[in-house]
Amino acid sequence: MLFSSPPEPSAFMDFDDVGFLQRTVESAWSAVRFAVDDENSTEAKSLRQRLVQGILRVVEKGERNPVRIVDAVLADLPPMTARYGAVA
Repeated sequence: MLFSSPPEPSAFMDFDDVGFLQRTVESAWSAVRFAVDDENSTEAKSLRQRLVQGILRVVEKGERNPVRIVDAVLADLPPMTARYGAVA
C-alpha cells in the first residue's frame, strides 16, 4: 500500500487523482530505492512515507507536473538519497 494514511477529510480524489499520485510516488521511489538495503525495512517504509507526504504537500500547493513534483520532493531529501533527480 503506497499511502500510509488517508488525505485530509476535506480533500476529494477520484480514480484519476489516485492513479496520478501512485505513478508520482513510484517515480520518486525509483529515484531513491538504492538508498535502502531492504525495501521492506522500517527505513524503506519511512522513506516512502516521507515521499508520499512531500508529494501531497507539493500537490496541495497546486503543482500538477509529475517531474516537478518529484524534483521538489527529492530536493528536500538528504543528498545521499536523491541521486539522479526525477525519473519520469
